[in-house]
Amino acid sequence: MGGKQFTDLLVKRVTNYVVKRQNDDGGYTFCQETESNAQDTYYGLAILDLLGAIFPNMEQTVKWLRSFVPDSLYSHYYLAKALELCGENLDEKSMENFVLSSPIVKGEFGTVDVYAEVASEFLSIYLVTELANMVGVEVNHEKIIG
Repeated sequence: MGGKQFTDLLVKRVTNYVVKRQNDDGGYTFCQETESNAQDTYYGLAILDLLGAIFPNMEQTVKWLRSFVPDSLYSHYYLAKALELCGENLDEKSMENFVLSSPIVKGEFGTVDVYAEVASEFLSIYLVTELANMVGVEVNHEKIIG
């Protein structure tokens, strides 16, 4: 099997793997037959996008994303990024309010207990600043860098 044929086969297999993880509601899940979630939906769409594949049931996916209620920094981020991949606009006012509620935007960091299994604080800073850039919220870069 030639190089292009092999690559095409791999793309097809990965695409099929991801598509099989789409639920009837339009969202995606890593483990089949579990509930859709924002993170897996984003990653499913991102993989399909990287492979140049068409998003199946896009209208249903957008409907699911629009009905999803984010409850954390991560879910806000994955929701925003998934909608962006679908070519959809964010509810900018809602996202702006969420971003402005984060002390990170102002460069304010409190004392927190950190456990080994907690993600790096750099990740939170990255997520908030990317969301801020998506909705045009000014970030105090100097304070964050300091």
